[in-house]
Amino acid sequence: MTRLTHAPLPEWKHLFNSLFCPHYSSNDLAQPWLSENEWCYWSSKSAWSLYLIALYRKKMTHKDSINVWFPGYFCNASLAPLRSINVNLKFYPILEDGRPDMDACNEMSQVEVPDIVIVVHFFGHATSVVDISQFAQNKSAWLVEDAAHVLLPENGIGKYGDFVLYSPHKLLAIPDGALLIVRKNGPGNIFEDKSSQLAFEKIYFATQCQEKLTNKRSLIWLTKRLLQKVGIRFISQNDAGFQEDEISTTETELNTIDMTMSKMAKSLLYVMLNSLREESCIRKKNNKEWMMLILAITKYSHCHNILNDDNTPYLAGFGSVDENLYGKLIKAKLPASTWPDLPLEVLEDKHVQQMAIFLRQTRFFLPVHRSITPLQIKKSTLRLN
Repeated sequence: MTRLTHAPLPEWKHLFNSLFCPHYSSNDLAQPWLSENEWCYWSSKSAWSLYLIALYRKKMTHKDSINVWFPGYFCNASLAPLRSINVNLKFYPILEDGRPDMDACNEMSQVEVPDIVIVVHFFGHATSVVDISQFAQNKSAWLVEDAAHVLLPENGIGKYGDFVLYSPHKLLAIPDGALLIVRKNGPGNIFEDKSSQLAFEKIYFATQCQEKLTNKRSLIWLTKRLLQKVGIRFISQNDAGFQEDEISTTETELNTIDMTMSKMAKSLLYVMLNSLREESCIRKKNNKEWMMLILAITKYSHCHNILNDDNTPYLAGFGSVDENLYGKLIKAKLPASTWPDLPLEVLEDKHVQQMAIFLRQTRFFLPVHRSITPLQIKKSTLRLN
């Protein structure tokens, strides 16, 4: 029976080549995402990148507390580091295509002006950033483009923010790894002088530990993935229904080992850099296969494709109001998932956040990474018939 995994599995050639990596710099590792007048900083996850940006804003504005705005359609678990410091989180409504509801943003700003505004490029496709970029500039706020679902910059992604976040570990077979890019040409004119850059780097390097301390975490990841490669399947702990979320932490212990990108992740990523375009093609092919088969099985009656552009997909996404369909996918042992685990503040504000709640309750996703093939997808969907 064909088994499809939620996460990609490392390839033998990548594991072997990673043992013999030449010396490389952080900039070398960031080349696919980095442009002129930009600086790069690596950490384990993008949640820590957001944490660093918030600490830097507090330092530069001499404020004890700052206002950070997120779209209502956002993952609560990713907010844990921010919740550990004195940050006032606010959630703005979005439109169905993921764009910020600018009327609502303007109304919110009459009550409280943001210090940092995050806009998300959901599931790998570009969200229009022009309006929110101008809004941030007018309010003297910093703009963060969250491209954690994005494999490579496409269609203007990463060209508007003061900061851009990428999370290669979400798309590639590496144990951790997130990239924070600081743009000199953003609306907030970040790093306008050397002293401001040094102020940020003082905060950043204070969070970094020796790479050898991260070995245990990456070795645990490697052990799990190798067991999966030889056919040992772990029992899923996700018993949540279509409209329920898995239990996620809202607090976290600040630990520099957790914040630092591991040496294994860096080496694996380095040997994969030349295959990112290949990864993109594989993801597009797998996405099309899921679309054709799932929509054919459901006969289009209660299911539709939510991602219809040519960007590299993070996941294959579907919209459906039939809760039974998700249950059928899980019963057939297909790796279906929901996203996100909405913040409590959003769930309690049902009127203002109705679009975010609607999207969470009507969408499910399937993996498209390079460890699966169109043939495996086809065989797996036969269990639905």
